[in-house]
Formats: sequence, structure tokens, C-alpha cells
Amino acid sequence: MKMLPLLVVLAAGSVAAQTPPKASTAEMAKLDWFVGTWTGESWVAFGPGKRETAHVVEKVERKLEGLLLLVEGLGTTPGNATAAVDTVHHAFGVLSFDPQAKTYRFNAWRQPGGSYVEAEAKVGDQRLEWGMKVPQGQMRYIITLNDKGQWFEIGEFSRDGTTWNQFFEMTLTRTP
Repeated sequence: MKMLPLLVVLAAGSVAAQTPPKASTAEMAKLDWFVGTWTGESWVAFGPGKRETAHVVEKVERKLEGLLLLVEGLGTTPGNATAAVDTVHHAFGVLSFDPQAKTYRFNAWRQPGGSYVEAEAKVGDQRLEWGMKVPQGQMRYIITLNDKGQWFEIGEFSRDGTTWNQFFEMTLTRTP
């Protein structure tokens, strides 16, 4: 008799655990345009007149029947006579939908530096925006599918959350 309440709780938990993936899968399907391998160029500004450019490859893959998107990006720049290329950045992210909170989450790791961020993301029509608070203010990244079918992304910084200054831009084309 003491086992009956435990069985009811376990059964209810099992039903609840099966329901959210359908909602999550439907929400994640809004990002189908984002899936694929993309290549192109980016720049990042480290101050006035100090831009660093890179060749970028981004791979976006569905995992767990569409519940997750894995995003891996590698940016390289031509090296010197002793090295063919130098890594500008290597990033890995996991994008998901939380059906209870009704929000998208983007967890990302970056090298060099080993930084990690947990961010809330917003998904619109062929648009993904995610950002984070940093000690000096806020950063956000906005990715859209432009008129040419390219991944177009900008990164912006704001000290006050109102005035935004662009520090990053990337344009990528989907590869077959």
C-alpha cells in the first residue's frame, strides 16, 4: 500500500516527461533554416580601427530527434611563414527549448580563453538573438537569414541596454 503513492508519482512523471519533447520539437523546428554547414568571413573590432578578420566555418546539427541544435564554429586567419593558419576562435554551443519556461536556451563555450555562457535566446522568423550580461554592460548576437539566403550575424555591446555599438559581423553561405 505504501508503494501506491510512489507508483502514481512515477507514472505521472513519466507522462510529463513524454509530453514536453513534442512541444520542444515544434519550437525547435522554427530553426530548421539554421541547420547546415556554412562558410564565409567575419570581422571583430578590438577598438577604433583595429579589426581582425577571419575565415569561418559553422556547423549546425540537429540532435536527439530535433530537441537540440549543436552549433560549432571555427574561425581562422592566415598565419605567418611558419604556420598555415591561426585559430581566431573555436566555439561550441547547444541550443534548446525549455517548454516549462517557454524560452530558448543557448549554452556556449569558447576558445581561446575557455569562457562559458548560459544565455536566453529569442527566435523569430529566420532570426535568432542571444546575449548575456558582462561586467561592463551587455552583449548580444543577432543572426538572420538575409535576402541571399546567407547567415548574417552581428554582435553588439551596450553599457546601458539602450545604445548598442557593433563590434562583430559575419556573413556565411550554406555549403552543399
